[in-house]
Amino acid sequence: MQSNQDRLISDLKRLKEYYKKHQKQSDITFDYIGFYVLDKLAIDLLGFSFDPFSVFEDPNEIQSLFEKMSCQEINSFNTFMRDNYEDLFTLFNKLNKYLIKIDYPTLPFHKLISGYSEKDFTDILLSFFSRYGNDMYKLVKKYMDEDRIVMSYNHKIGEGNSTAMHIGSKKLKSGYIIMQHRSYNDLSLSSLVHELGHAYDRESFIYPQQKKLREFEDYFIEVPSSYFELEFYDYLIEQGIHVDGANILKNDRYTYMDDAFPAVCSTDKSFFNQREPSIILNIENYEKRSKVREEIIYGIGIYTTLHLQYLRENMSYKEFMKLFYNFISLRKERTLQSSIESLGISYDDFINGTVAYPKIEESSLSLKRRFKIYE
Repeated sequence: MQSNQDRLISDLKRLKEYYKKHQKQSDITFDYIGFYVLDKLAIDLLGFSFDPFSVFEDPNEIQSLFEKMSCQEINSFNTFMRDNYEDLFTLFNKLNKYLIKIDYPTLPFHKLISGYSEKDFTDILLSFFSRYGNDMYKLVKKYMDEDRIVMSYNHKIGEGNSTAMHIGSKKLKSGYIIMQHRSYNDLSLSSLVHELGHAYDRESFIYPQQKKLREFEDYFIEVPSSYFELEFYDYLIEQGIHVDGANILKNDRYTYMDDAFPAVCSTDKSFFNQREPSIILNIENYEKRSKVREEIIYGIGIYTTLHLQYLRENMSYKEFMKLFYNFISLRKERTLQSSIESLGISYDDFINGTVAYPKIEESSLSLKRRFKIYE
């Protein structure tokens, strides 16, 4: 799977022409970052740049605007952390203690992950997503048929340790998926499912609604992608395709939730009181905050997905999908507590693991029985 270079060139030309004519602050804040990030992709894949800053008469002014935007995003995340610090600390502290109590297995067993032919890889992908309606199926087909997926991406992805990413543009209303995978197997397939979850979220909800909520501010950004990923593992198990690989990777996702606890407990609440641009944009502070955010957002995404799966198991398909889509589309307007309660789940139950812990223990016992761990 490789990108269509002509399409990428065409997309970037279109964005460059647009920003030559649209240079109001509202235009820049709406989607210029999409142009900027796609240009980085062009440098890696094509070997040349479309020089995004060249469209502006005063690049320094744009740089200043970028810094202002970054400050707004960081301050929004700081507010979220100040408002929810105690609840997040309690949630992930309890979860950490629970995982220790049940001796949750943490060995990856990745050597047991199975491979696929390219045909089987795509057939399984399409079969899984066909369960979610025509719109979802067409989006997946579009990314495949239009060569918007780069499997063997040979460059660094993002700011952390990511091995896959969806890069999109609100103006183009679409994007590309880049992945650092060289084999067709359970891991690369589940990574692609996760990124297609991001693509669906953006193209079906964020872009059409022209959400002003930026990703650094969106604490539920990993929920749609995590939901489809965890559902995919259950699909592999239910269909008897690659049961061991699915259980191993599900185990990895569950243990990833525990990374959020050290991120919270090692960061004093006062850290999120920082407001001065010279402080919050300091490279050391910026990287620390980004790392904390990454761990917390992934933790929230997977943990919330456990509750969504519980609801899916106890509701009709139609009722659940309506609830799920409302949750995704209205997340900007709600707090952490009101978002959870909109699902019909008690916030106290959410914090205390009433719904999540039984699902985690079920996974733990399944893995221990299969691989005779601790016997």
